[in-house]
Amino acid sequence: MKNRLNYWLEAKHPNLQIEGYEVKSLRDKNYNCVAWAAKEDREQWWEPRDEPGCFWPKSLPPLDDSFDRYVQLFELLGYNICADSSLTPGFEKVAIYQHDDGGFTHVARQLHTGAWISKLGPYEDIEHKTPDALNSEDYGVPTVYLQRRLSIWIKLGRLMTFLWFRLKNLRGQFGKFFLVVRENLTNNWRGFKLQT
Repeated sequence: MKNRLNYWLEAKHPNLQIEGYEVKSLRDKNYNCVAWAAKEDREQWWEPRDEPGCFWPKSLPPLDDSFDRYVQLFELLGYNICADSSLTPGFEKVAIYQHDDGGFTHVARQLHTGAWISKLGPYEDIEHKTPDALNSEDYGVPTVYLQRRLSIWIKLGRLMTFLWFRLKNLRGQFGKFFLVVRENLTNNWRGFKLQT
């Protein structure tokens, strides 16, 4: 995995270069920042659209992508509005970004370390030090912070998601490894048969 974003994506977010960041995933167009912040969902793009591949809770009005609708989404998931982005033990926080025109642009989630994680559209996931690292003309600024208590079920769900994707990655890596081993054994066996 590469350790930097593409130059043009980095240039859109100049604060990232100042504060520093770490790339945490490969590009993946299957999920967005909302899916990642809400449930670490890597399978669906969360957006209020009636299109294949898009998910939106049925209890929220569809086809309304207003800023307030995204705040309501996280309230539906058990978050409450809070004062700021400071680390609060036992809670997890999200920062919802708003453009100058009042529209929703992005959401980032705070990790237990105090750092923040973001999925940049169809591009990579990154870890950054503060929500302000993504302040830009594209993303605007974080204007609403929400928090929820970290229950054992949320922690367990995060652990299961982490293990599931690690297992999927390992299966792919081991699958390639075993194919190479099988190929070598087969080739060596053929060579052995020819020599005897």
